[in-house]
Amino acid sequence: MSLRRLEGKVALVTGGGSGIGAAVAERLSAEGASVAIVDIDEESATRVARTLPGRSLALSADVSREDSVQRYMDEILETFGRALGRARGPRQEAQSDADRGTTRPDSRSRRPCA
Repeated sequence: MSLRRLEGKVALVTGGGSGIGAAVAERLSAEGASVAIVDIDEESATRVARTLPGRSLALSADVSREDSVQRYMDEILETFGRALGRARGPRQEAQSDADRGTTRPDSRSRRPCA
């Protein structure tokens, strides 16, 4: 039984062509979301998109390049009208935290006390 609680929403899954990203895309689709799958390997993204029960879009992009990110965001917005958010892996979360100079509450890193 599916709750379909994401009906009418749009999800963006980077690295969605295989592994955990593909599993996340499958779950989001099963919950009713339209899913944009972005992967550097276009064939993998397309293969996963074809297996999803709902609306999907497969895109090839190098997420480390700003112009590539802008291109896929434009295509997602044109296709679906909006983006809900990104499902991101632990490595990407850690990098985002490092970029901001912060640590997560569950981080095991130690900070000196002043």
